[in-house]
Amino acid sequence: WGEGDGGAHAAGAAELRPLASRAALLLADVGKHYVVVHVDAGKFGGWVERELWVWDFPRVVVQRYVGGSRYVFPGGLPGSPEDLVEFVKACERPLAEPRRQSQRPPKQLTTPERPFKHLVGDTIVEHLETAPVTVLYVGKSKQGSAAHDDVVAEAEVELLGEMTRWLHEKSSSPPPMAFFDQRYNEVPLSLYMKGEFSPASLPALFVIEGQGPADGGGPWQGRIERFEGGNATESRVLTHDPVAAFQWILSTASQFPGVQTPAFDAASLPESWTTRPVADLTDAGFEAFVAGAGLAMVEFYAPWCGACQRYAPTYEAVARDARKRGGVLGKVKFARIDAEANPRASSQRGVDKFPALFLVDHGVYKAYPGGPARDALVSWLAVELRPAVDIILSREEAAPSRIPAVVWAGPPEGDVHAAVVSAAEQGWRLSADFWRLAPPEPAGGLEVRLVGGGVEVFQGPAAAVPGWLAKWLVRSAAPPKEQGDVVEVVGRTFAETVFSTTHDVLLQVYSPTCPHCRDLAP
Repeated sequence: WGEGDGGAHAAGAAELRPLASRAALLLADVGKHYVVVHVDAGKFGGWVERELWVWDFPRVVVQRYVGGSRYVFPGGLPGSPEDLVEFVKACERPLAEPRRQSQRPPKQLTTPERPFKHLVGDTIVEHLETAPVTVLYVGKSKQGSAAHDDVVAEAEVELLGEMTRWLHEKSSSPPPMAFFDQRYNEVPLSLYMKGEFSPASLPALFVIEGQGPADGGGPWQGRIERFEGGNATESRVLTHDPVAAFQWILSTASQFPGVQTPAFDAASLPESWTTRPVADLTDAGFEAFVAGAGLAMVEFYAPWCGACQRYAPTYEAVARDARKRGGVLGKVKFARIDAEANPRASSQRGVDKFPALFLVDHGVYKAYPGGPARDALVSWLAVELRPAVDIILSREEAAPSRIPAVVWAGPPEGDVHAAVVSAAEQGWRLSADFWRLAPPEPAGGLEVRLVGGGVEVFQGPAAAVPGWLAKWLVRSAAPPKEQGDVVEVVGRTFAETVFSTTHDVLLQVYSPTCPHCRDLAP
């Protein structure tokens, strides 16, 4: 049950509680033991949709065991305990039809970000039957992790959107393009009976004729064509070879009446489809590629490396993303080289682990220090490719939001300015935005503007700039107000305490969750 309708749901739930309890007692009398659970969908609506596959309330759902089939009482609420008992008994019969897994049907079938139709388990048959033919991609949506399958899923869905836009621009009556999320929806039995829709065979691309099952049920009556290309091992149907996949869509859909598709012309397709986003290099062509690119991102990998195989789709996704963004990022040429087959290039760079990534900025190599997430590499590149210290015309432009802002208001020369630039180039740009005020102020100095308010002003010689910046830019807990026999060091006080020249230091690095650390503390 759920709130939001003036209390009618709550009232219905109040009536249902004794009825359901009485039904449970009647079932117990015949040796059937059921637990009655009342769930407030106003508080736990997400769980109810995800686990029970219902979203209109009140509802009665019967589940015979954890993870088992869900059976939804038809027509709202039962009128008596006996009605509910009979429904439960019916659910136990071999031919009982359970609830098919489905997401809530979207309010809008398409959006500007996703121009294709988003079909769900409850509505897929209805929508397929309304069109002469539908191009259907059955795959998985992104869950929000950096896992291999999540990166592949995101790239596949993005490319499906690009293909949909291209078709809408080039054709007056293109076939509908649709996406069906197998992660949260169950394919109807009629489609299973006609085409290859088993989970082990997905993701896949289909062209489906809009002639559904007969009134009495049975298999889908229209034609179902399946694209046999792609890379099943990596779960890449569209992104493995976009041109081949799109050519198949055009040629297959055009066979059905009422559908107009433009003639296939590879020259008219987007460059991101026709050229591979990542070039494969060898020792012989490595130096020429790097020199000619100006800005290059190079991955050293080994064929036997599992981490390299998992990272390959992420690396390609970043390369495609860079093309789309344009600007300086769009000028970066992406490449990879097999370090086992081409040992000279990897040995010159001192590569001893895989995958190893380097940004080559006009001959200067910078190793990528981050993790495998797609956004992590994109963010790192965005930071590395911008000037070490950007120019602003007023301090208001340096308002910190996510990270602190370092502002140098003095002239663009001298030891302090050089120390600020050096700090930015050595990695502090990942922890703060660096700005130089132009024109400079006559008595301008160096300051750190902190997130949430507060400004720290530097006073001292240029040699002290690195340590002073570290104090305010390093991730740090608040320093303790009182210290005991063992001094508690935090990020902000680490350098001045541990690297003191007046005394030696015995340092323990610990974790509050570590049991050995807790045992050692006394």
